[in-house]
Amino acid sequence: MSFTFLQAVNECLILEGIISGDDDELSSFTDTQHVISSKLAQKAIQQELASLVSEQIIDSERTSALLTAAEGTRVYTLATGFIRFRTTDRNPKAILWESNASGITDGQYVMEWPGGEESLITAYPRYRDQQARPIYWYWVGGDTQDIGLYPIPDATRYYRYFYEKDVTVTSATDTLPFAVDTQARTFIRGAARRFKFLRSSPVERETFYPKGLEDDEQLKSNRAVLMSLLRHKQPASHYGRRYA
Repeated sequence: MSFTFLQAVNECLILEGIISGDDDELSSFTDTQHVISSKLAQKAIQQELASLVSEQIIDSERTSALLTAAEGTRVYTLATGFIRFRTTDRNPKAILWESNASGITDGQYVMEWPGGEESLITAYPRYRDQQARPIYWYWVGGDTQDIGLYPIPDATRYYRYFYEKDVTVTSATDTLPFAVDTQARTFIRGAARRFKFLRSSPVERETFYPKGLEDDEQLKSNRAVLMSLLRHKQPASHYGRRYA
């Protein structure tokens, strides 16, 4: 089962006792009941997802895309939802792998130009005009998702790149990035713990979260369980000390 954002919010509200007894679950985010709690639960889920992404715990964020470089075109926009590149143990410096039209790589790659575009313009003032087989890529602009190739491609070329994709949920029908029910429910327990923190008063936070949220033992324990489930870690075959 893949939990939708709305289902996750309802589960969070149930775990924290906001929805109980004969209360109906939310049918949408525009429902008039539990409005504030619903918004806090949404925020808790989004924040917990963002935290897991930043720690690279979630596997389903990892994907790849094919960049088609056209002759004479310098700048390219990366895939929608792109967060950051993923490197490989094979060559941590390699980002763009030359491929055929089907996306199968041939082992050749394009490396990042150190220092970015400002450094490139100093080393090669005519970098916007020179055409050949690209050997470097570089970030273009400030907060854009664009990269440039140097030299500018002199023919149509294909590049495969691996990246981490944004898994933020925003609409009620968006699904959580977990493959199985157990993973999703474990995540929601952590989000519920964060939700409780968000709706707590300063005094309650000092009582129930004496070390703050990120160092909260319950949240850390829940994340450890989730990481184990996501990494397909085998449970111990025995517990306790073994005696000869």
